[in-house]
Amino acid sequence: MKKRPAVEPSVSCSIPTKYGEFKMYLFNESIDNGKKEHLALVMGDVEGKESIISRIHSECCTGDIFGCQRCDCQDQLQEALNIIRQKTEGVLLYLRQEGRGIGLENKLKAYNLQDEGFDTVDANLELGFRDDYRNYDIAADMLRSLGVKSVKLITNNPRKIQGLNDAGIPVVERIPIVINSVIRDRTTLFQVKRRKLGHLFDEVKLPSEEGVDQKVDVYPFIADIFDKNAPIPKKTVEISDKIKAALLDAFGDSITAILLQGSNMRGDGSIAKSDFDYIVLFKDLSKDIIDKISEVKKLILIQIFFI
Repeated sequence: MKKRPAVEPSVSCSIPTKYGEFKMYLFNESIDNGKKEHLALVMGDVEGKESIISRIHSECCTGDIFGCQRCDCQDQLQEALNIIRQKTEGVLLYLRQEGRGIGLENKLKAYNLQDEGFDTVDANLELGFRDDYRNYDIAADMLRSLGVKSVKLITNNPRKIQGLNDAGIPVVERIPIVINSVIRDRTTLFQVKRRKLGHLFDEVKLPSEEGVDQKVDVYPFIADIFDKNAPIPKKTVEISDKIKAALLDAFGDSITAILLQGSNMRGDGSIAKSDFDYIVLFKDLSKDIIDKISEVKKLILIQIFFI
């Protein structure tokens, strides 16, 4: 006998996004003190089909909405939607399980502990919680309600795979989703996820767990209005140094300071898909300097990004 889903969508609508047209379904999960609302974004006709590309994404207000760089949630969310768009068919489940299930208030408390030196797992443990409270039964019920028979799951987390399999939705393939940031080095984050949560990062070359040099580069051009201690990848520093050299070569001692502010990341977080602001302060903006700025900008783009 076919198992009936524990939840059914209460309302659905079409939503046009930069990744294409999706149909959004709202699911209500009954909980002790009311209900919890979860979302499914569906592209294409998935009902009755096998091997549907799917992503189970847990809510992350700080990352998904505000682009917090303590995690890679926003990048994973956007890349998953991009993968579905490229295949023109798939499902993204947005589950209300903030902070691996401890809620937003406690997650912010964990942030404060991270600033004291705790990693993302130990901070939760210090607050008296388990490392992860998330449950994927509701995800399986949502997929069942949508008529999905099996999935290719976009994840690094084996617990999601096990959770869906145990709940009766077979995972026939895992699609890795590993995104490096041009703003903040994520090596330590990936190491913690792999070592303490069992996440799979076989596709990423990480330093050995022992004797890892945690020293990272910081923003190459320093001003009091920027974070002096924000780590960024070596590649970004190298490109910034090239831009600094090109500017100094073009304008010499007319420059009083060069500041780097970055970035608004898109896609996979690569240099080519990110925005940086280079703020150049001049002693005096003469007509010659103004006329030369556009020329130098084009030269820098050619030298740095297209060679």
